[in-house]
Amino acid sequence: MKPPIANDNTRPKISMTSSQASGLTNNVSFVDLSFVSTMDTSHFTESSIVVTGDASLSNFTAISATEYSVRVTPNSVTSINITVPENAYTEQYGNGNENEVSFDWTYDNV
Repeated sequence: MKPPIANDNTRPKISMTSSQASGLTNNVSFVDLSFVSTMDTSHFTESSIVVTGDASLSNFTAISATEYSVRVTPNSVTSINITVPENAYTEQYGNGNENEVSFDWTYDNV
């Protein structure tokens, strides 16, 4: 007789912190973002992070199975939104993250 298959429907949650407050307008040359998942992740990569506006992501680092960091650098004067949408990554049983986090920044080069 086979043992029962583990089935866990618990979905992970993501949180985000940054080197500056969301919603600011300034000329800071980059912002570092950190992400923490409530569960070990599968498939959380730089492509899990959506960028709106003229900015680039770099230095994506998996610090652990639950912690990640990335640097956001503006390419021109622009409004930037960084989002990790719902279901952007999964945990070991294939359950996608249940929440969305976002960060807004206006780079004005002044």
